[in-house]
Amino acid sequence: MNSSDTIVAFDLHSVILKPDWKEIGRILWKWPHKFYLLSCAFRMKFIWKCLTLLFQEPTDEEYFALFQEYCPTLLPLIIDLFNSFKPMNDMVCILKELKTKGYELHIVSNVGPRRFKALKKHLPQVINLFDRVKINNGDVHHLIKKPSPEFFRDYIRDNNPENKQIIFIDDNKHNIKAASGFGIIGIRFTSANQLCKSLKQLGIL
Repeated sequence: MNSSDTIVAFDLHSVILKPDWKEIGRILWKWPHKFYLLSCAFRMKFIWKCLTLLFQEPTDEEYFALFQEYCPTLLPLIIDLFNSFKPMNDMVCILKELKTKGYELHIVSNVGPRRFKALKKHLPQVINLFDRVKINNGDVHHLIKKPSPEFFRDYIRDNNPENKQIIFIDDNKHNIKAASGFGIIGIRFTSANQLCKSLKQLGIL
């Protein structure tokens, strides 16, 4: 595929970024309200809502709203934990190679506005590799997120005015299937090596 008429779009978490367990441990160790953290574990309505949300492919903004309502003291901790990610080195190399070849790179993620703002601040060396960004709208009362058709419709309308072919890399099969309904070529991500092979088959790398 020609780089001038092809967009390569990436999900962020579990594709470009992975948990930074060392940082997560440091944050939890330094957290001053450990007894409050323990007390939240016994709030049955809160725990039930957390478990219910877990089965709905939730976004960060949905979790933030839940903690804000039931355990507001925990919200700063939760935001810090959600931001404790680091780049996968192999994936950064792939991004840089695609950039060198002239491909337009997009972020297409369910991350919310607050979390993305933190990512831009803490990981500019990664975020600045991308030309355009599509994230969720941050409105928990009418959340537009993957795999909603409205999400992909808005993404294409706002970020692909030249009607280029889009290659979309995501680790979630439901997101890949939804994107395919808009003519987007999906690659389900499992590893950097697998992605390289798939991109080479498409003539991208």
